[in-house]
Amino acid sequence: IITPTTKAAEGHDEDITREEIIAQGLVTESDYKKLEEYKLVLRSTQAGNRTFFGNRPTAKYLENFRRLLLRKARMTVTKAFPAKSAQLPEQSGKSIFYPLQFHPEASTAMAAAQYLDEYDLLYFLSSQMDGDAELYVKDHPSMAGLRTAGQTRAFSALPNVEFVAPSVKSVDLIDRCDLTLALTSTAAFEALMRGKPVVVLGDVFFKNHRNCRFAHSKAEALEVIAGYFNGEWDADRNQLSAYNLAFLEDHLRGALRFELGFYNSDEFREKAPVLARELAQARYSCDG
Repeated sequence: IITPTTKAAEGHDEDITREEIIAQGLVTESDYKKLEEYKLVLRSTQAGNRTFFGNRPTAKYLENFRRLLLRKARMTVTKAFPAKSAQLPEQSGKSIFYPLQFHPEASTAMAAAQYLDEYDLLYFLSSQMDGDAELYVKDHPSMAGLRTAGQTRAFSALPNVEFVAPSVKSVDLIDRCDLTLALTSTAAFEALMRGKPVVVLGDVFFKNHRNCRFAHSKAEALEVIAGYFNGEWDADRNQLSAYNLAFLEDHLRGALRFELGFYNSDEFREKAPVLARELAQARYSCDG
């Protein structure tokens, strides 16, 4: 199960036994025993998850099929009977829009792996934030029918949290809330394009936008949000369109086969069809 090696004086690695490791003091015997225990646990876990659906593939498949049918039914009902009106937040100076992520999703799993439990994240933030602050949480559209009623109630029960109806448009929440907080959601990028301040916890490409603050931890996110509430920073809307176009051009430079070269809306409109075709074909180089 365990085949340890160590660096050889010449060449590549060389084998080393359990007894030699302990005798040379590389690892204590108690630590080595823990390593053996961990490996046994990992092996048993791997044995129970050899298939995509774990060790009960039929039951798991049927459960996922049931959830997908329920999701389709709920989405159909939502489209057939849209809400006549939706409650939107008032700009109080301390309103925060938080778009939930779709799970599982590759971008979140890679760029914000430590925050996959969004309930835990929101519980920490909502319980530690200023009592006047309000978090407006909206679920991802593709999660309709996949999240249980109990999970939805749990989000709604969090302090200082308003679980927003799916009928509310994200763009309206972006405009009406004072700040957008997200993991890797493109709603945060849209907020930046609209001149709104943004805090992200995921390692996203737009974290270096001048109106975005990247938090390396939950505690740092609290500090950054508090700094915004206290007037220590705000979104810079000076020549926003020109800055956004330059930001996009800088990000895409080297990734496309042509130079964008636009710094105003007229030039952007001219090159937008070409850019759309290029992105659709997904012909990227590794230069950017």
